[in-house]
Amino acid sequence: MGCWPDYRLEKILNDGDKCKEGFTLWDVPVAKINTLNPADSAVTMYWEPTLILPFKTREVGYSYGLGTFAGSQGQGQLALTAGGSFAPSGKFTLTAYVSGHTSKDTLDLTIPEGFKLIEGSLKTSLRDSQSKYAITWKLKAPSSEGDFPFKIQSSKNFKEEIEIRIRKAILGGVFG
Repeated sequence: MGCWPDYRLEKILNDGDKCKEGFTLWDVPVAKINTLNPADSAVTMYWEPTLILPFKTREVGYSYGLGTFAGSQGQGQLALTAGGSFAPSGKFTLTAYVSGHTSKDTLDLTIPEGFKLIEGSLKTSLRDSQSKYAITWKLKAPSSEGDFPFKIQSSKNFKEEIEIRIRKAILGGVFG
């Protein structure tokens, strides 16, 4: 894991001329994530080179995704992230980060119509404010596409909202 292979690294790294963003080839130069401003990251994965004969296959796999984060309204007391499959009927996780609450407080999750709560509760009792902690919910998306708002609100009236876009996977890029 390191800095995204941005063209601007050519002026910073000895082998920066290899940094071609999405067109960077096999030899990816490594730099710290915060080398550029704003910081951006990339993960490079290699598989053992293997000869693949005509009409034969080799199966490899990976998962890549961009997460979603909302924390501007929670005033340091509440934040919300989402990760997983945002495809129709996909499963994903919402995570709330909570601080400054007591065991007398609760957190309410509002989910859009058509989403199924697989794990967790729409109303959650919070713990003591001695530390920051996370609460997770597992959900299943509906079969339809669209942009859907998810809201959390604590009994102390801290709120956060995140919009999740459900879309069919689109093949593209080098392999599309």
